[in-house]
Amino acid sequence: MHDGNDERANDELHDGGRSFVPLARAGGFGAKRRSAAEVYSEAKMKRLTLVLGGAAVAGLAAVIAVAQQSGDTQEESLVFLGELMSPKEISAGRKLYAENCASCHGVKLEGQADWKRRLDSGKMPAPPHDETGHTWHHSDQDLFTITKSGVSAVVAGYDSDMPAFDGVLSDAEIRTVLAYIKTTWPDRQREYQEKITKNERAKP
Repeated sequence: MHDGNDERANDELHDGGRSFVPLARAGGFGAKRRSAAEVYSEAKMKRLTLVLGGAAVAGLAAVIAVAQQSGDTQEESLVFLGELMSPKEISAGRKLYAENCASCHGVKLEGQADWKRRLDSGKMPAPPHDETGHTWHHSDQDLFTITKSGVSAVVAGYDSDMPAFDGVLSDAEIRTVLAYIKTTWPDRQREYQEKITKNERAKP
């Protein structure tokens, strides 16, 4: 025989075949027995809270993912020849590169095969402009001069098929192309090239 104050209710309410919620539990002397409706209502509210909380977290994650994706596709800003190049200018430089440079230097700036060997014509192939090449070994001013006036204007005896772009691209367009190229370099190459540029600009 059990005392009425210590008796525990063992009946459970079946919830959709997934979980069972105790109808009532005696907490000791004077504990109030709850009805099945009260227990069910409380359990339903807890489940609703969990669902809403999960939806909020999922929504926040989606917002963050979209923001990150948007950030990945946005062009960055950088300095070229002492001038801050805007994302819009760099985007324009990317298009100009595709139209005027990619046919020789590669869509991915990879350059021509065996670019360190002379061609049968005796000229040097187009080198890569990515981190595997030597473009980042030159200052901003040298890169600008090479593009505008030809390689021989900076590197004597370097004979290549690259034309001078003076009269083809404006000075502003040349700057945007070279700024775009710089955005593709890893941090190490960019930092190295920035030091070379600063050292040259510091010369009297």
